[in-house]
Amino acid sequence: MQENNPGYGGARPKRPSGTSHQNKPREGGNRDRRILSTGNLIDRTDEIKVSKQHQHRKKDDKSKNSSGKKNPNKIAELKALVAANPDRYKRCVIGIDDKGAFYAKIICTSAIQDKITRISISGTENRGHCFRGDEVIVEILNEQNKVSKEEESDDCDAALGGSLPNGKVIGVLQSSNDLDDWIILCTADENNPDMLRPIDRSLPTLLNYKDADHKGKIGHVAVFECTSHQKIRFLKYCPVISDSAMPQIFCVRYLWWRDQDRAPLGAVIGVLPDEEPLKRSMRILRIENQNPVSFRDDVCKEIDSCFPESFEISREEFSIRLDFTKAMTFTIDPPDSKDFDDALSVTGLADGQNYVGVHIADVSHFVKPKSALDNEARKRGTSIYEIGGKEPISMLPARLSADLCSLQEGNERLALSVFMTTDANDDIIKVELKKSIIKSQFRLNYNQVQEVFMDSHSFNSELPSDLQKVLVLLNRISQRWRRQRVGHVEFSRMTNNLDYILTPIAHRIVEEMMIMANHQVAQLLLGHEDFFSGTPLVVHRVPDRPEIDDWRRRFPNESSIIEMVQPLHEEDRPGSAVANDDSIDKNKNFVIHKQVWREMVRCMDTGEWERLQSLILSPEYHPGLIVAWFNLPSFTKRSTYVCSGDHTVENHRHFSLNLPCYTQFTSPIRRYVDLLVHRLVRSCIDRLQGASCYHQSEISEMCLENQSVKTKVGIYESSARNIHFAEFLRVKPLSIHALVDRVTPTGFKLNCLQLSAYLKLWPIDVSLLGARQATAVRNHRRGKVILAYALGIYDLDSLDGPKTQSSQVPEGPVKLNSRRNVFYASIASWKELVFSVLEGDKDRIKSSMDGVTKSLEDPERVMSSGFIEDVSCEGTALQSRGCSVDFTAAVTAGDIVQLQVAGESVRGKLNPFVQLFSLSPTVDVCLEHRMNPGKCFARPSIIQNSALLDRSDRIESYCKFWGSLVVTETVERAVARNDCFLLQNVGVSWLDRETGHLRISVEFCRGRSINIFDDLVEEKDSEYDAVKSGFLGLMCLRYRGVTKPPPETELPIGNVIDLNAAYTWVVHCVATNVTRDEDNFSIHFNLNQSSSSFPEQMGRDFRSQKATLEWISMTQSERSTIKTLLCLPDMYRSSFATSLALSSTQPPELKNLDRAHFEIVRKRLDKIRSKIKGSFDREQESLILYTLGQPFSLIHGYTSSGKTIVAAQLAYRIAQINKIRARDSGVKYQVMCCGPTESSLLSLAGHLHSGVPDLSVVFVYDRQEERKDFPLPEDLTFKSKSLVDEDNGLRLSLGLHHLIRRTNSTDGELIREIDSAISVQPKDVSVHELLKYKSAIENEESKIIKSADIILCFCATSVEKRIKKNTNIKQVIIDDAQACTEVETLLPLVHGSVCQAIICGDVKQIKPRVVSSVTRKYGLGHPLFERCLSELTALLTKQYTMHPALLGLLVPVFYDDKALKRIAVNDQREPGLDFWPCGTHRPFMFLDVVGTESQSPYIKDGPSPDIFNKDEVNATVQICKWLVQKISPEQNICVLSCYEMHCMKIKKHLKGLTNVTVATVNSVLGRHWDYVIVSTVRSLPLSDVKQETDKKWLHNSLGCLCSKNISCTLLSRSYEGLIIIGNKSLLQCDDSWKQLIQHLNKNRSVVDFADFVANRLK
Repeated sequence: MQENNPGYGGARPKRPSGTSHQNKPREGGNRDRRILSTGNLIDRTDEIKVSKQHQHRKKDDKSKNSSGKKNPNKIAELKALVAANPDRYKRCVIGIDDKGAFYAKIICTSAIQDKITRISISGTENRGHCFRGDEVIVEILNEQNKVSKEEESDDCDAALGGSLPNGKVIGVLQSSNDLDDWIILCTADENNPDMLRPIDRSLPTLLNYKDADHKGKIGHVAVFECTSHQKIRFLKYCPVISDSAMPQIFCVRYLWWRDQDRAPLGAVIGVLPDEEPLKRSMRILRIENQNPVSFRDDVCKEIDSCFPESFEISREEFSIRLDFTKAMTFTIDPPDSKDFDDALSVTGLADGQNYVGVHIADVSHFVKPKSALDNEARKRGTSIYEIGGKEPISMLPARLSADLCSLQEGNERLALSVFMTTDANDDIIKVELKKSIIKSQFRLNYNQVQEVFMDSHSFNSELPSDLQKVLVLLNRISQRWRRQRVGHVEFSRMTNNLDYILTPIAHRIVEEMMIMANHQVAQLLLGHEDFFSGTPLVVHRVPDRPEIDDWRRRFPNESSIIEMVQPLHEEDRPGSAVANDDSIDKNKNFVIHKQVWREMVRCMDTGEWERLQSLILSPEYHPGLIVAWFNLPSFTKRSTYVCSGDHTVENHRHFSLNLPCYTQFTSPIRRYVDLLVHRLVRSCIDRLQGASCYHQSEISEMCLENQSVKTKVGIYESSARNIHFAEFLRVKPLSIHALVDRVTPTGFKLNCLQLSAYLKLWPIDVSLLGARQATAVRNHRRGKVILAYALGIYDLDSLDGPKTQSSQVPEGPVKLNSRRNVFYASIASWKELVFSVLEGDKDRIKSSMDGVTKSLEDPERVMSSGFIEDVSCEGTALQSRGCSVDFTAAVTAGDIVQLQVAGESVRGKLNPFVQLFSLSPTVDVCLEHRMNPGKCFARPSIIQNSALLDRSDRIESYCKFWGSLVVTETVERAVARNDCFLLQNVGVSWLDRETGHLRISVEFCRGRSINIFDDLVEEKDSEYDAVKSGFLGLMCLRYRGVTKPPPETELPIGNVIDLNAAYTWVVHCVATNVTRDEDNFSIHFNLNQSSSSFPEQMGRDFRSQKATLEWISMTQSERSTIKTLLCLPDMYRSSFATSLALSSTQPPELKNLDRAHFEIVRKRLDKIRSKIKGSFDREQESLILYTLGQPFSLIHGYTSSGKTIVAAQLAYRIAQINKIRARDSGVKYQVMCCGPTESSLLSLAGHLHSGVPDLSVVFVYDRQEERKDFPLPEDLTFKSKSLVDEDNGLRLSLGLHHLIRRTNSTDGELIREIDSAISVQPKDVSVHELLKYKSAIENEESKIIKSADIILCFCATSVEKRIKKNTNIKQVIIDDAQACTEVETLLPLVHGSVCQAIICGDVKQIKPRVVSSVTRKYGLGHPLFERCLSELTALLTKQYTMHPALLGLLVPVFYDDKALKRIAVNDQREPGLDFWPCGTHRPFMFLDVVGTESQSPYIKDGPSPDIFNKDEVNATVQICKWLVQKISPEQNICVLSCYEMHCMKIKKHLKGLTNVTVATVNSVLGRHWDYVIVSTVRSLPLSDVKQETDKKWLHNSLGCLCSKNISCTLLSRSYEGLIIIGNKSLLQCDDSWKQLIQHLNKNRSVVDFADFVANRLK
C-alpha cells in the first residue's frame, strides 16, 4: 500500500489564496484547510501543481500563512478573547459522544475551577468546519440544554448541574489531524460515486474532486495520482463494488473545506487492498490514527551526523557526573522491551537508613531543543507500542531509544538520578537530583520479580540472593510509601492491565518508585522560583464535598464499604474512615459474584494472601461496589497535563494518587512531557540563572499538545487491543460474565470487568432482547428494566420423558432469577471480613471467611420467593398455561449477566460484539440476527451494482435484483415482528458445510400446536417446487458445548479467562423445503451465515450434536411473494407482470385486445351507472369509458378527486361485463381489486358494498390478519389489536374468514363449534379436531372464492395458493398503488389469464413503507406507479370533499403549479365552526408546543424504538376533548401521528369518545374524517434547532416528517377542519413544513398552545 499508493508521503497541491477555513476570526490559526488553487482549477484541469512549501508543513508551523510567513495575529486574537472575557470564551477540544452529538471539552484554567467542563455544540452553523479532537475557541451562548442523568453518566465531562451550555466554535487553534497529509478512508455508493462517506462516522461526507475532462462515470469513482513533478493527475476510473463482507474502501486525500462549501473536498488516490481481516483492520486503524511510517529525512540525517556508529560519551561528561556504575542497579520491564528508561537501586546505610535511587535515562543530553529531532519528538508526543512485542512506533529513532539512551544491561549510560534517603521507618528524610552515569547489572522482567515473593519463607527464584534481598527491601519500602500515601488502597487498585493482575507485587514496586520520583521532581521544580510557574504537572481534580455527600446518599451501604478502604476527602485520608460504619444498614445483603467467591476460596486454600486481599478490597470485583464507584464522577475523570502557572496551588493536587503535586519524569524515551521535565531538571541542577529555557505560555501549549496526543494514542492502543481480541473471537467466541451498568428505559451498558482492556462498555438496546414489552421501574436507585416475554420454548427430549418442574408456580407470569450468577451474604459479615483484611490478621481473615460462608443465601430461598431458574413449556405445571410461557426477566444495574462475545468486521475493521445474551441456563437471546437480520439471513451483498436496474429483456436479471431486495426487506420485517419459538435438543444432520436437514416429530408439533410446519407443507406447490427451492423460514441454530482449541493470540488474556472453555456455535440458516411423512417433518435448510468457522465435530448423524433451534416465522404473504418473484422467469414469463416489469410503457403483446367487444358491452351499461353512490360527473364518466377499452391504464387522482370512486365504478362495470361474457362463453371471469393496506381496500369496498347487491364481493385477508379475529391455540398469547379497529362493519360483512363462518353447511357448523372451543379452553382442542377444522376452512374458502365476482385482497395476498387455485382473474385494479412497491404491484398481474390492468394512485401521498436501509437505498421504496407515469396518464382534477381553504393550504406545498391550475374546486359549503383564528372560512390552525421526546423500547414493526411526546399527548388530548364539545354528534374526529406509541398513549386518554379515532399515518390511506388533529411528535429545544441543516440531521430530528408524501397524507385526511400540533421552530427546518407554516402565518393561524388554552379553552 505504501509503495504503490501515492497518497503516502506524496506531494501536495497549492492552496486557494482566496479562501478561508472557517468564520473570519479563525483564519490565521487553523492550519488553513485548503490545498488547490482556484486558478489551477480553471487553467489546468488535467494536472494540479503542488507547492513544495506545503509539502512538509507540520503542526508546529500552524501559525504560518499560505505564503509561509509567520502570522500569529489570528491566534493571538482568539487567545485575547479568552483572556479578556474568560466567562464567555473557552479554550476547548472538540469531542463526539456515543449518539453522534458534538461537544467541546474545556481545557483552560476554568476546567478545574468551574462546574462547567463541557459545552454542547448544536448545529452545523455552531460547529463550523472543525473535526473531532481539534483545539478550538468556543463562545458560550445563553441557551442551555437539559442533560438527563443517563447522559451525564455516559460522559464523565457532563455538567454537574444537569444542564450544558450551548456554544459556538469561533476559531480553530490547532487541528488534531495533519491536514497536509491526511488520508481519510471512505466508502462510495455506486448510485452516487462522487459522495464519499468516511468509515469514521464522526467525519462529514466528502466530495470527490472532478476535473473538466473527467466529469464522472456512473458506478465508478475517479482515482488520481501524485506525479514525481508534484502534481495531482487523473489516473483511472475504479468501479464501485458493493460487498458487505469486505467493503471496498477508498483512500481519500483531504484537500480543503471552504466557508461556502457544505462538504469538504478530497481526491481519491487509491483503494485498500483485499487482505486478511486482521491486517486490513490494523492498516485502517493506522491510517486513521495517522501513525508515522518512518522518520523524516532531516531527522535521519541529524541522527547519522550527531550519533554515528563510532559515537562515544565524552570523558568530560563523565567528569561532571556522579559515577554510579559500581552500584547494583537493575531494570524491571516486560520481557520484550527494548527501551529501558528507568533503573532502580537501593543501598543500606547506618542506623537502618537506606539510599534509594531511581535512575532515568538522560534523553535531554542527546535531544537538543528546537532541533529536527526535537521537533519530530514533539510532534509524535509519545511512543506507540504494538501488541505482541512488534516493533513500536517510537517517539525517538531506534539509535537513541533502543541503544544510546536505553539503560541496557552491562552498558554505561547517562542518567538523571533521584536519590531518596530513608530512615528506619522508611520515611524520606532527604532528596537529591544528580546527573549520573550508571551501568545496569541485571535486566529483570515482572515475572522474575514476582517469583521472588511467591513464597515468603525462602528464596526460590533463580536470581542471586543479594538481588533478591534488595527486591524484598524495595518491596517493603514501596508498601510503606504506598500505605502512607493512600492507606489501604494499595490492595484496591482498579486496573484493566492484565499483566498487573498477574504480577501485582512486581508492578507495585516499580510503580511506587516511579510515583515517588515524579512527585519529588515536581516538588523540587515548584520549590524553585524560576520553575514555579512553568512546570508541567499532572492533576486530578479533588471531588467537592457536596458531590461526595450526594453520592453517599445514593449509595449508603456501598459508599461506606468503599470508604473503609479509600476515604474520598482530604481529612479522611489515609484510612481514618475505617472505624466509621454507622451508615451501614446491617439488615441489607451484600452481593458477591459467584466466580469471585470461588476464586476467594481458592486463594484462601492456597495461601495467596495478596490476591485474596485484592479480591476482597477492590470494588471492581463486586457488583454493588462497582456501580457505586462508576457513579462517582471524580473517578471517571481522567488526569490532565497542565502548566503550574495556569492554576492555583490548591489545584496542583493529584487526588487519586493523594499527592499535592505530580509530574512525569520517568519515561523520557517514550513521552515528550518527560523529556520536557528533564530539561527543566538539568537547568535546575546546573543552577543556571534564568534557568528555565521555556516560557510559561510554551509549557502551556506543550501540555495541551501532549494531552491531545495522550488521548489519541490511548484510543489507538485501545482500538488495537479491540481488533486483536475480535480476531480471536472471530475464530472462537467466548462465554463471559459482564456487569450491567447505567440502565435507562431504552437500554443499558455492559462492562466486562475481566476483559475491560479489550471490551468497552457495550450499549445494549432493550428492543434487541426479543421481549414483547419492556417497562422501566421509575425512581429505582440504580436503574431497572423489566422485560416481559411470551415465548414458546419446547424440548424434543421431552418425548423420552417430560421434564420435571416445580408444581409450586405462582400465578401470573413467572419471574426468572436474574441474579443466578451471584450469592447474597450478610453485609455485617462482609464488613467484618473487610476489617480483618485491613488489619492483616490471617487468622481473623479465615474466621471472617467462615462467617461469610455461613451467611450465604440458600438458592432454595430464591425459588421459594417466587423466582425460578429456568423456563419451558414442557411439564404439567407450565403446560397448563397454553402454548407459550409467560415470564419476566429483570435487568438491574449491578446484575451479573452471562454473554457470548464474537468478532465481526464493521466498516472494514474487526470489532467484538455481544452475540448471545443469556436469560436462563437454557434460554439465550441471539442479538446478532436482531442487530443485523440482512447479514444473517439475506446476504445483501448479492445486490452488486445499479446495472441490474437497467430495463432490458432479461427477466432473470430483473428477478435477481428485486428478489435480493425483497428477501432483505422480508427478513428485517420478520425479525422485527419477533414471531418465533424455541425448540431445544433438535438433532441436525449436516450434508456438507452449506446444507443440512433436521427431523421433528409430527406428534410433538401437533401436541404443542406448532402448526407452521403443517402450513408449509400445505402451501407446497408441486409446479413451483420443481422449479425453485423455497424461502420458507428463518432458523437460528445454537449448539452448546462446542469445543475447539483456542487460536494463537498475542493478548495476555489466557490468565484471566479459560480460553479452552466450550462455547455456543451460532449459525443462521434459511429453510428451503419442508416435507412430511407419517411420523416426522423433514426440514431442509441452507447455511447463510456464521460468525465463526464450521466446527469439525458437526456430522451427518442426527444424534452427534443437538442444537437449540429458534424458528422465526414469515407470513404466508411474504413467503408467497418471494416464491412468485423467484419463479417469474420460469413460470410467468409470458404474464402481464413480466411485460410490465421490463417496460415502462404499455405491454406490446396486449395492444391487440378486442376492443369491439368492449364497445358492444359499454352500450349496455347505462342501466347500472347510478348504483354506486358518491359524487360523479361527466369527466369521470368519460375517463371510465376510455379506461374500459384499454388493456393497461394509469389513473392519477389528486387528493379528494374521487379516485377511489372511479376505481369502484370500474370494478363494478368490469364485473358486469364479465357476467355478460360468462353467459356467452360459460366461463366465469373475476375482477381482483388490490391495495397496500386494509384502510385503502375498505374505502373501495365501502363503495362496492353499498348499492350493488347483484355482485358477490369478497375481501380475502392474509392469514396473519385472519388469525387476529379467529386465533389458533398458539396465537392466543400473541394476539394484538390494530389501532384503527372501530370500523369493523365491512370486515365482518366482506371478510372471507367471517363469511365462511356464516354458512349453513356442515363445514360451517364445524368451524363455529371449534372456534367456540378454542375461545373457551384451547388446550382441550385435540390435534385431530384442529386438522378437521383446517380442512373445513379450506373447503368453505374454496366455495366462496370461486363464486365471487369481485375479490379484494392485499397485493401480497393475491398470490396465495388458495387464490391462485380457486380464481380465474381476468382484470386487476390496484388502488393507492403509490403505496405499493414495484414487486407488490406486479404480484396480482402474474395470474396467467389477466388481460387488463388498471392502476390508480396519487404520487404525492404516502409511498411504500420500507424498513431496511439497504433496500431503501436500492429503490424498493420507489413504486412502479411512479415509474410508469407519463403524459398519457389519465388525470382526475376536480375535488369534491375537502374544504376549499384546506385544499388551498395543501396544494401549493405538496403539488406543483400545474396541479394547482388543474384542480377545480367543486364545493359550496355553509360556514363552519367559529373558533378558528382566521375565521370560519379558514378552518385550520397550528398550535406551537415545544415538548420533550421520549423513546419506547417496545417495537411493533420497525428498525428503531418508537417515539412519543408527553407534552404533545397532553395538548392533543386537551384539544380533542374540547373539539368534541364543539362539533355535532354526526361528525367525527381523527387524531393522526406517525408514531404508534404516541397514538397508544393518546388513545388511552380518549377512551369512551365514540366519534374519535386515533390512528397512525400508515393505517389511514383512503380514509377521511370531518376534523383531523395532527400531532407531529418530534421536538427539540430551541437551542438545538439548526439554522443550516443536512439530510442526516433532518432525518434524525424529524424522522418521517421529512417525507413530503407522509406529510401530505397526514394533512389531507380532513373534510372540514385541520389542527396541527407541533414544534414550529423544528418543523421549519424542512422546506415543505416551512412553506406550510409561512402560509399559516400569513393567515394568522399559528398560535402558541398556552395562549390558545388561556384565551379559548377556558
